[in-house]
Amino acid sequence: MRIAFVFNPFTYKVHEENLRVVQRYFGLFPPLSMSWVASIARKAGHEVILIDARTLRLTMPEVAEALKKFRPDVVGAMMTTYMFPETLGWLRYLRGELRASGIKCRVLVGGYNLRVYPKESLSHPEIDFGCVEHAYFTVPALLAALERGETDLSGVPGLVWKRGAEIVVNPHPQKIDFDLFPNPARDLLPNDLYAEFPTRRKNFTVMVTSLGCPFKCAFCEAGGCDYNPRSPATVVAEMKECYDRHGVRE
Repeated sequence: MRIAFVFNPFTYKVHEENLRVVQRYFGLFPPLSMSWVASIARKAGHEVILIDARTLRLTMPEVAEALKKFRPDVVGAMMTTYMFPETLGWLRYLRGELRASGIKCRVLVGGYNLRVYPKESLSHPEIDFGCVEHAYFTVPALLAALERGETDLSGVPGLVWKRGAEIVVNPHPQKIDFDLFPNPARDLLPNDLYAEFPTRRKNFTVMVTSLGCPFKCAFCEAGGCDYNPRSPATVVAEMKECYDRHGVRE
C-alpha cells in the first residue's frame, strides 16, 4: 500500500506550558515519532512518504498537490491534544481535495491524544482509524488487513475503528520491545533545516534511546511507566547512521 504521513504546522496556544517566546525560538525539531511510524510501515513492505509541512512552510494546497501525485491509500497524521483542532482542519481539507480528485484514501491518526480520547477523536468523520499504543504492531497489521480487503478489524491490536455507527477500541496485548524498532526514516526528512537555538553545526537531529521511566516523581505524568531502553549497540548504530547517511553533526 501507499501511505503518506503529513506533519502539519501548529500555533502557540494560550494555555500551553511553554511561553510564546520559548515556542518561537526554541527550535525546529524533526517529527521523530512520525518518522518512526514511517520506518515501521516501510519495513512491512509499503511505499511511504513523509511531508514535514511545518518545517518546509507548506500550505494546505501545496501539500494536497503533493498527495495527489503520490496517490496514497492511507494518509497518516499525529494528534496531540494541543494540535487537535488544527490537525483536524488539515485532514478535512486534504481528504476533501483527494476525494474530489478520485483518490479514496483512508485517514489514520496517532499521538498522545488517542491514548486519552480514543473514541472522541474517532467521532469526527474525517478520521477512519486511530493508533492508541505504539505503531510497531498496529500499523503493519492494519495495512495488511486493508490490503486483504477486510472489514472486520477486531484483530488489529491497539486500533480504534468504526464498525458502522459504533467506535471500537481494540486491546493491545503485545509487549513492546523498543530495541526491535527500526531506526526513524530520517531519509524522508529535510535534515538540513532542523535546529535548536544553540545549534552551531548542521545537520541537527534528535534521538530517543529509551521509553518510560522507572521513577515515580509526583510532578511527572510519565513516572512509573515501564522502562524500555534500546541496547547500547543499537543506539551507537543509529548514531553512525545519522553521521554517515544524513550528515548529522549535532
